[in-house]
Amino acid sequence: MQNNVPQIDLLDQLLFRLSHLEILNHLILIGSWCMYFYQNEFPSEDFSTLRTRDVDFLVPLPFQSSNSIDLEQELVDLGFLVDRHPKGYIKFLHPELMVDFLTVGRGSLKERPLKVEKLGIHTQSLQLLDILTVDTAQVKYKSTKITIPNPIRFALHKILISTRRPTPEKKEKDLRQGLDLLEICRRNEKYRDQIKLTFERLHKNRQRKISKIVTI
Repeated sequence: MQNNVPQIDLLDQLLFRLSHLEILNHLILIGSWCMYFYQNEFPSEDFSTLRTRDVDFLVPLPFQSSNSIDLEQELVDLGFLVDRHPKGYIKFLHPELMVDFLTVGRGSLKERPLKVEKLGIHTQSLQLLDILTVDTAQVKYKSTKITIPNPIRFALHKILISTRRPTPEKKEKDLRQGLDLLEICRRNEKYRDQIKLTFERLHKNRQRKISKIVTI
């Protein structure tokens, strides 16, 4: 167990391991750690306050990697413990990081764990993640390349999921993160003119929910 590894060092080890296994380029990093990697896109903005344990990877299906691996064993080797949820999916826990592998929930399978054969794990399926799969970007980080969501889509997604959060704390965290990133995009020449177009490509129901919170 590598329990004394600093958080950012453990994240580096995790990303390097996934890259070495040739699966990192088939995953999308989502969740709050995206803000850390958006620093490359918005170097004049301050993201220094970000610190979170949650590392979330979206697994696009069908999973395109040609490799089949025992992902559970690979993360155990890095010092993670396996947390088996009663619903069937697993999480990977470490004092510094909690790692989730997620899939887009659709139709009758929208909340059901899905087996990704090439990774050897069951993933948690969540709604609304499809927003993050369009117009993704790759960022270079040390010796790896990481796929992250388009920042406008990430911001709109955060605002949208804030309406579903069961606790005021989580609701406020997601809403503030989404609004802050949306404002950063407004200040950026590259993204400013894309905000309205990206918003209009969302489903009408999603547009209405976001419009109750912020004017696009």
